[in-house]
Amino acid sequence: MDEEIEIINTNTRVEKLKNFLISKRKQLITLLILIILILITFFGYQEFKSSSKEKLANKFNSIVTNFETGKKENIMRYPIKVLAIGAGGLQRALTHEFIDYLNKNNRYHGGIYVGQPRGTDKAEAFNQQNGIYHLVDFDLNEITEVKKVESVVGATTLSTEKGRELFLKQVENPLDLILVGVTEAGIGKGEIAMDVLHQTLIRYYEHHG
Repeated sequence: MDEEIEIINTNTRVEKLKNFLISKRKQLITLLILIILILITFFGYQEFKSSSKEKLANKFNSIVTNFETGKKENIMRYPIKVLAIGAGGLQRALTHEFIDYLNKNNRYHGGIYVGQPRGTDKAEAFNQQNGIYHLVDFDLNEITEVKKVESVVGATTLSTEKGRELFLKQVENPLDLILVGVTEAGIGKGEIAMDVLHQTLIRYYEHHG
């Protein structure tokens, strides 16, 4: 008797499950399709990102390889017409790149001499790389372009007396612009950047009136 009841209960459960699947088949099919679409979209996007990164890497490597294997120009490819106090990313990404654009489009012919207020690492990197560096443009989705910037023609540190004198010597050139790109900490009283700017203006006036 108990076995018969168990068989009836099992059959009942199976029948209920069958009826549930039949009654909900449209919703279940829709859910399954949605899951498949989500998986396809996810893996497709991952493949797109991977492909974009590979293309960018190939483009960047091509630019670097062409520079390393090509003939390296003398660092004084342009006459010094701009002095830059500060060697941070803002100047490298904006003013230096803009002057590079003007140079390459025959709208200007002048180079930038950079003075690094603190430390020596950026000035040394500029000189070791012949003043050339790469700028990466990107939006919210991907990197869009890698540019080679060549407007810097020399650099020195301002943290040593020898470095400051080398920087100040550049005022002998007829300048078009003196850039100051330092943080709020760098414009405080007694900071080397402001002292160098003061000396630069005085010496330029002494040479050119």
